[in-house]
This record gives sequence, structure tokens and C-alpha cells, in this order.
Amino acid sequence: MTVSFVTILWSVGAGALAFPVSAQAATLNSGDLIKASGPAVYFYGNDGKRYVFPNEKTYFSWFVDFSSVKTITDAELAAILIGGNVTIRPGTKLVKITTDPKTYAVTKCGTLHWIESEAVAKGLYGDAWATRVVDVPDSFFTNYTIGSSVSTMVHPDGQLVTYTGDTAKYVVMNGQKRKIADDAAFAANHWNMTNAVVTTVSYGDGTAVAGAEADNFWTVSCGTGAAVTNGSVTVALASDTPAGATVPKNAMSVPMVKVTLSAGSAASPRSTASRSTSSRARSSGFSAPMAQARRPPSRC
Repeated sequence: MTVSFVTILWSVGAGALAFPVSAQAATLNSGDLIKASGPAVYFYGNDGKRYVFPNEKTYFSWFVDFSSVKTITDAELAAILIGGNVTIRPGTKLVKITTDPKTYAVTKCGTLHWIESEAVAKGLYGDAWATRVVDVPDSFFTNYTIGSSVSTMVHPDGQLVTYTGDTAKYVVMNGQKRKIADDAAFAANHWNMTNAVVTTVSYGDGTAVAGAEADNFWTVSCGTGAAVTNGSVTVALASDTPAGATVPKNAMSVPMVKVTLSAGSAASPRSTASRSTSSRARSSGFSAPMAQARRPPSRC
């Protein structure tokens, strides 16, 4: 079997990935849902990588249905590196694992905060706080990191709150409540009122949320390097990409193509992606039911 390679090069603005018109693919933006010919659905992150939904509960903490999934080609999907697994969205669920009795709140970057007592849990999430708890399989618990514990009546960052007699909606950030300016700002950050809690906790006022804030409310990963906030993302064939060759049938882990990703004005590559004959088999993710368009009833 002879494998042929086609080299493509494109340049896009930071935070979006635009494929050549000839590929007939959509422009991708941070927070998009993407899939190729297979059933797996991925989250397209603000770092230009795709993230795997490990299970249904994680998916539905971010999205209510599958109506916004964008389909791209298999080759385009293969060119987008897998960044890891998606974690539960901050401000939606409390999590625990079966082998650990502690209950945690989740904040940005999959950071867990142990809620130290039932009294604190009730004070922050109400008497029905336990209905928010979902189990994270032990095998996926390593996707999270442990942060500071919660011992006082301050909601972790990202929690939607409302007050009796007040029609405004707020989100807690850094110990302050930030008013969500209008319905457009609420929709731009993909919030869902089913995750809001009615509270009596008093907070100082922070700046209002007037529009989309992907870095604060729509981030599934946090890299260790400096973020690129402007400029372009360029994808080019790497200098050491393998030459065209004849590959034996059913061969595994044979390097096929390598591309170099450069961001902003950086002269050196930010990362290099490779594709081998076994990559597709490893690129699995949460699958959207073929006929499912709406979220099933919630279960605790």
C-alpha cells in the first residue's frame, strides 16, 4: 500500500483555526465542538488543541445538546493535537471519586477545592447540595489538580449566583460578585441558569461581565507557557517530516507527517505535531448519539 502526502499551509488569527477553502471546512473558534467522520466529539480549546470528553456528565456540564457540533475532515482533525481530557466545568457540579469521601468544587483548569464540611456545603449550595455531586472515575481523577480547600462562605470562582428579590444574575470571581450585564453577555459565556444557586452570601461588587470572557469562563486547559494574545497561528510542514514511502499493510506507529505550529511573532516553533498510522485508533472521545439533539433528563 502506497501512502501519498499532501502538504497544506495556512495562517489564521490567534484563537481561531481556518482551514483552506478547498477542504470545505468551517472556521474554528475557541469553545467549538468538532468532529470528523467518526462519532467522537471534541472541545476545541483556546490553545488550538482538541480535548476529549471522558463521559456524558462532563459533556453536559459544558453543553446542553449536540446542535453546535462542526464537522471537519479526518485530515484536518488529525492535524489538531489532542491536549487532554475535558474536566467538569467550574460552577456546575461538585465532584468526588468512589475511593475518596471528600467532595470538591471545581474551578478553572480543573482545579479541585475540598469543601471541608457539610455546613459549608449547605451554606454555599443549599440544603440540596448533594444533588450537585457527580462521581469522577478514578482513572480520570488525574486530569484534575488539588487547590486550596473551602472552609468559609465564599463560592469558588465561576459560580453563578442570584439573590431573592433581585432579578440580576452574577458570577463569583476572586471573592466578588460580577453582575452579568445582559442576556447577550450571559449567552456569550455559554452559561446555563440550571447551574445557578440562590444565595444569601454578601459579596462586594466587581466589574460587570459585558461580553464573552473565554479566559475566565470557557477554558478547558491552562498551559505553562506565556499566552499569545495577538498575531497569527501558522501551521507548516516540519523540516524533518518523513518522506513518502511504501508502508506495509497493518503497520503500526509508522511516522507519516509532522507539522510545526508557530504562534504570534515567535520565531521558533511553539510545538510540533506528528501523525502516525496508529494515531487514529488512539484518538477517541465522547460520541454524540446519531439522532440525539437535546440533553436527556438530569440524573443525580
